[in-house]
Amino acid sequence: MHCFAADNEQKKKRCLKYSHYNFNSMTLIQWLFAPRRDYRGMSTPSYAARWWLILCCLSTGIWAYGVSNGSIYMLFALALIVATPLLSLGWYVISIISERIEPRYLLDKAEHAHKTRMERKARESLHQSHPEYG
Repeated sequence: MHCFAADNEQKKKRCLKYSHYNFNSMTLIQWLFAPRRDYRGMSTPSYAARWWLILCCLSTGIWAYGVSNGSIYMLFALALIVATPLLSLGWYVISIISERIEPRYLLDKAEHAHKTRMERKARESLHQSHPEYG
């Protein structure tokens, strides 16, 4: 990541502030296809699945516009009919690739929040099962 700053210390702080991902420890394929977890630890789609949705909807919409001759109802009907199997097929392929990649958190803060929450739950359950340790 290239950051502009007056001196090297400011440059480091600004780069750390705006960079959410450490690309040194993961490849582009891992970054795209790694399943993501939110602050509660729940699985969310990978970036590849998110980009596939946008790309598929835009491309089928553009294609359907040309085929529908300006009819808005036909445009939406064609886009829906064509995009649905394309999305399903694409997400299936992405899920096969993602199975082999370790899940990552959306942000570092999400990982910290999830781990803190799990530690708090563990302490609470220990306290409830053994009140003498409280």
